[in-house]
Amino acid sequence: MVFAVQVMIYHTFIHLNNGILPNYLTFINFIPGVPAFFFVSGFLIYASFIKTSNIRIYAKNRFFRLFPGLFFVTCGGLFVLLFSEWDNLTINDIPTYITWFLAQISIGQVYNPSLFNNVGIGVINGALWTITVEILFYMFVPIIFLIERKFKYFIYLLFCLSFFLYSFGGSYFENYYFFGKNLFRYLEFTPLVWGWMFCLGIICYKNIELINKYIKYFYLAIIPMIALINLSIPESVFFTPFTNRLGLFYFLPLILLILYLSFATPVIKLNFDLSYGVYIWHLVVINFLLELNINSIFIACLLVILISLFSWYLIEKPFLNKKQISIRR
Repeated sequence: MVFAVQVMIYHTFIHLNNGILPNYLTFINFIPGVPAFFFVSGFLIYASFIKTSNIRIYAKNRFFRLFPGLFFVTCGGLFVLLFSEWDNLTINDIPTYITWFLAQISIGQVYNPSLFNNVGIGVINGALWTITVEILFYMFVPIIFLIERKFKYFIYLLFCLSFFLYSFGGSYFENYYFFGKNLFRYLEFTPLVWGWMFCLGIICYKNIELINKYIKYFYLAIIPMIALINLSIPESVFFTPFTNRLGLFYFLPLILLILYLSFATPVIKLNFDLSYGVYIWHLVVINFLLELNINSIFIACLLVILISLFSWYLIEKPFLNKKQISIRR
């Protein structure tokens, strides 16, 4: 939930407050939600597959977690589109709308036709590019598991290959284009680039017994994080302490801190989980408010929370209860 709120607050101020983040909130730049999501997904989704040991159940569970909420938010995005463009809508635009809708509820969340560029911020739900990455990762997990049975260090090899692509892919594919866009831009919507973050989650899960011996000291990870934030070290794939493209030497203490907060602090039991709803809905709400010429950050956050509650109780939770095996329980 913390990381979903971080993404929501950041985007809300950027788009509704002229791109200005107040000084008292600058710290959220240093706990970016997307890299944290990828790490946590690596840990939890791999654990989920191990617990189920059944591809059919695993696929069913992943479907129930993502797609009911995704269908709901896509309907919300369609409402914003129609609200904004109804007077300009022509019969020739209908195939584009249908293609966009189908892409959003399948695996093409990154698709945003130029027809929609005048609506809100120009992208109906740009945050959903991570859903594409997540779904592809879900597909890779059973393959990773099978290969690991033959080569137990396969996940470490994947980590190295992905981090290499993350680090040097942009320059290597600099002169390669596909449909007018740099090839690396397409790779950035796959786990090939971000997979090293997922891999670290898997590695932590596989070594959880060793981690448990030292996890009570992981709060000390805040020290190197603060040092990297304050030192004038050039941004790089090793030291960058902000944005989604975190440096490795900053990301490592960050995940130690995540593990500490997750497993070595008192558990707060809640009867709801708004993290997914907050994440997938916040940009749709921002776009709607922009179309209404309302630049209220308070109203934006309030609407996101209210819609997320509706999504959780009436859509997400009923489908999650259909999961046959759940690590949540």
